[in-house]
Amino acid sequence: MNTDCLARLYDRLTPRERLPLIVAATARGDEADRARLVASAPTGLYRLPDYHGLAEGLRTLALLHVAEMLDLAARYSRASGMLAQEHDFRGRAGQAERARRLGAARLLAYLLVVNADGWRRFCSEMQLDGDLLLKNLPGYETLTRAEEVGRLMAFTSEEAAAWARREDCESAEVLTGDVVVASMREFLDRQVQRWA
Repeated sequence: MNTDCLARLYDRLTPRERLPLIVAATARGDEADRARLVASAPTGLYRLPDYHGLAEGLRTLALLHVAEMLDLAARYSRASGMLAQEHDFRGRAGQAERARRLGAARLLAYLLVVNADGWRRFCSEMQLDGDLLLKNLPGYETLTRAEEVGRLMAFTSEEAAAWARREDCESAEVLTGDVVVASMREFLDRQVQRWA
């Protein structure tokens, strides 16, 4: 498609017309057309409170945290379900598979707990109630229940590291609460910088 002729009309597009075209140009790798669409958009001058970037970044972080936690909860549920199929485990090979599945479920439970604790610690550092920030988001009850069950089954950090070594994952470091908190701080700082 020859977008050069159409580009002369880009300044007349509405936001609902412009955004799909930007997404399409990005998808087809047409950086020049994407740039023209972006540059031709009318701009407005807005006054925002000084905490806007922080609030927006925190909202985005909360949504990402919930999405990651829901993914972990689903993976944990699947691993637990596979583990519950006891009739599939017969003989020595079956016992080895059962032990491997149990370890995988316990590792996923550990990751759930570490991420949940990391979120609360991060929010506490900011003097915020982390659960309050998540309570009205879709999936909150699912996460709460998954965390409760996960805490009963989760590895300790030492057990998680030992299991990873036994499974030949020695190059993969076991996630810790410190790493979770540091990555959340870094993400929020980048978001705030976008608004600075």
